[in-house]
Amino acid sequence: RIHSRRRLLHLGIDSTARVASAPIIIQKNALNDIYFGSSVDGTIAALSEILGPPDYISPPSLGGSDSCVDAEQVTWSGFTVVFAPSPSSGALQFAGWQNHSFIAFPDLPIQTRDGRKVGIPWAQTSPQPTVTNDEYLGIYLEWPDGVWAVGDTDGTISLMRGGDETCLGALYD
Repeated sequence: RIHSRRRLLHLGIDSTARVASAPIIIQKNALNDIYFGSSVDGTIAALSEILGPPDYISPPSLGGSDSCVDAEQVTWSGFTVVFAPSPSSGALQFAGWQNHSFIAFPDLPIQTRDGRKVGIPWAQTSPQPTVTNDEYLGIYLEWPDGVWAVGDTDGTISLMRGGDETCLGALYD
């Protein structure tokens, strides 16, 4: 389980520092070289080296589907990673990420290798996404590489996600 301050101290993370020292390259199944299935400690430590200490560490049980009942989340100013139990071992592992525009780091490039990120017009991305009007999400955008997003009515990308959608959906429950 993830335990806020004690866990950060165990990982050698100064919980009073806030930095944004390098870009995070988002992919369908990874952040930089941190792939889904990575350990909780390794994921938090690697992201904390870039973003500083997390702002929020959830208690167990996000809710959502049966596979995510014991899922947990860690958030850095609107950038969230989700840890869900491994189907084989039951141990928590990195299972998804989400970035929100309204509270994300404005100066930190959290983006795909080709520059897609929250806050830019999706019409300027190449290749163009498939655009669907979804009853729940609103404007749903998906690119051929599997990265997907939600668009605002003004044409900008407002949220980007990757990973286990059942667990990420629980962020809203």
